[in-house]
Amino acid sequence: MKKTLFTIISVLFISTASFAQQSARQGRQTTPEERIKRQTERMAEDLNLNDDQKVKIQTLNEKYGKKMVTIFQNSQKEARKQVKEKSDSIRTAKDAELKEILTEEQFTKHQKLQEERIERFRQRRSNRPGNGTPPERRGKPRGNRQ
Repeated sequence: MKKTLFTIISVLFISTASFAQQSARQGRQTTPEERIKRQTERMAEDLNLNDDQKVKIQTLNEKYGKKMVTIFQNSQKEARKQVKEKSDSIRTAKDAELKEILTEEQFTKHQKLQEERIERFRQRRSNRPGNGTPPERRGKPRGNRQ
């Protein structure tokens, strides 16, 4: 159960981060409020949320979105491991509340979508230049100088 929640939270974080990066690449920065709104709209569409669920999900996304922004604004001052631990605990708490709002079927679908987003993120990341094998060196190897 903890592993599943961690996966969901990670996917949620990664998908939010990837959207932020994608917008930055396009030359326009998005605000946390825009990201939260877009995340809520995507969830409403993907999970066929009713009006009551949309309102609750919007509130939930705002609550936890602000906490995540605070963590990442302070991330320069803290070690990566501490930031990861804090963000993981926030995602776990969010998923617990999310599970109370969504039906079992919707929550399962949400988890599946999050896992797919994580996998797409990993694929894009592994296809980036600079990942994998190092480029061949030009000239003589450094160790054989004479």
